[in-house]
Amino acid sequence: MARQKITHYINNRETIAEIWKSKLTYCHKFEPMCDRIRACDFDYSGEGFTDAGLTRQFTTDHTGEAFTNFRPFKIFRDGREVVRSHWRGDSQTGEFATDRGRITERLGREFIALVTAYGRRGNFAGYSYIDEMRSNALISLSHGALKFDDTRTDNAFAYLTVITHNAFLKVLKDEKRAQILRDTLLMDAGANPSIGFKDVD
Repeated sequence: MARQKITHYINNRETIAEIWKSKLTYCHKFEPMCDRIRACDFDYSGEGFTDAGLTRQFTTDHTGEAFTNFRPFKIFRDGREVVRSHWRGDSQTGEFATDRGRITERLGREFIALVTAYGRRGNFAGYSYIDEMRSNALISLSHGALKFDDTRTDNAFAYLTVITHNAFLKVLKDEKRAQILRDTLLMDAGANPSIGFKDVD
């Protein structure tokens, strides 16, 4: 018996790189970035870069208690700050900013591929509101994907899949709740509810 071929539509390493590139669009660069910063060459056992005299420090010194779409950080090269997240302008007269960045086009395509494939699963594919599920999942991924923390895990696929699954379930629960309410109102008005509706006391 032939084994079923498994299709991998998201590669962890490439996805982490795209998440990191997206995060960098929210950052101000005080000096030209080296290749190791662009490549997200981190030591996963801690916060530091491997080699090259670079360190990444997670801090809210420049953001305060404001909400951010990922953990704010600063990157230092030999003690000099070279990158600051959620920032616009120079280090002294600049300002906190969360509206300057975006997700990369490739990461967006990965979101679409993930949501499309997830919507074909047997436990979701038959619903008439599958488009709402997919739309909600894309919104949730856009809001939550950059919260992925590469210092804690390198499994970006699992992280994005959990976001997608929860978004699908939310629409399913909301639709079922609306259906129960609609059928209850129909019965109160003396009309017949939808097929399969059960009046549970």
